Amino acid sequence: MRYKRLTQILPALATVLVGTAAIAATASDVIAARQAHYKDIGRAFKTINDQLKTATPDLAVIQANAAIVTRLGQQQNKENWFPAGTQSGQGLQTAAKPAIWQNPADFTAKRADFAKASATYAAIAAKGDLEAIRTATANVGKTCKGCHETYRDQDKS
Repeated sequence: MRYKRLTQILPALATVLVGTAAIAATASDVIAARQAHYKDIGRAFKTINDQLKTATPDLAVIQANAAIVTRLGQQQNKENWFPAGTQSGQGLQTAAKPAIWQNPADFTAKRADFAKASATYAAIAAKGDLEAIRTATANVGKTCKGCHETYRDQDKS
């Protein structure tokens, strides 16, 4: 009798445990992907800024990296890189502040600002006008800073 009951309970318990592990793995995976995307944006932006500081900036390098910023800027606006359950705590490591989930309307507006500023960045870079690229770089950078000041924990970055 006990054996029969145990065979009925164990599959259900296994399903719950596997489901819980999948949720935890999913949250970690989402955070890892989000961090990788933002690191890609940061590297691309650093490369562009480094080029703009040289006497003879390499336009091909700037253009390739501006395309990365544009692509990921649009992607982060279309996808939810910050779903509920991907904030710090419960063993999750992220620089995303709780304010993201506490004030989603403002956070969404700041993400939209970045998406808007980055939308034409590659097209501006493609024209090859260094002054226009510098202006666009500053504009995109302002949107990054505007979000980081409120929603990113610099100590965990």
